[in-house]
Amino acid sequence: MSHEPVLFLDTNAFHYMRLYLGLVRKYKLRPIGKSTKDPDQVIRNEFKGRAQDNVKQGRQIVEFLRSKCESGARVVYSPITCLELVAGLLRGKAIISAAREGTPQRMWNRIDEREILARLDEAAYRAAKGAAETCEVACEAYGIAVNRADPTRMRDVWILAEKMLEYVFLDAGDSLVFASSLLEMADEVITYDRYLRSIITSIQNPGGARPEERDYFKRIRPDLVRLVAKATALQTSEVRLPRVSKVR
Repeated sequence: MSHEPVLFLDTNAFHYMRLYLGLVRKYKLRPIGKSTKDPDQVIRNEFKGRAQDNVKQGRQIVEFLRSKCESGARVVYSPITCLELVAGLLRGKAIISAAREGTPQRMWNRIDEREILARLDEAAYRAAKGAAETCEVACEAYGIAVNRADPTRMRDVWILAEKMLEYVFLDAGDSLVFASSLLEMADEVITYDRYLRSIITSIQNPGGARPEERDYFKRIRPDLVRLVAKATALQTSEVRLPRVSKVR
């Protein structure tokens, strides 16, 4: 049986992809629509600075995944991405509300969770609901099958993430994303988070770690492999540790 490559999206990669697909829908760009406009020119006209870079990265991810799916790859993302995405969208709605009000500079630091709650209405919740599912549908139209990791395995994800923190530091979101990718036996993780990229690379190949960290990662790698083997009921020899995907 041939191996089905698994590509795992972290939250920022999913976000960048969602930005570009939103632009594709808005301007009916190919292959979803019939517009002959150059996507790169549309991006340059629509966005500036870092926002433009983010959308360009989204286009790179979409084109990369499209070619990989044509070769039989499977694309997966973690349920935690949905939570991070919706929470970010809701916070953004509250910030837009404050900006329209003309909130003075010194008051921005006072916008806490309680004020965000007060500034959100039903329309804001409706707009944020289903953001990940909308992106999945757009991906399908683009020839990319994107699947959410099985939410019934979240118990195992939590356990593995907690165990990993006994060996290497990751923040809560990244530890859950990385644990999900390990349980999915992902071949590659697509991420633009520099620290997460370095940790994934160092665990997969300790020789690629910083010189001062190589011995440490060589020492903990077998322990992490055993954790994954236990969580997946595999032999340690069957465990695949993902590498960082080189999106071009």
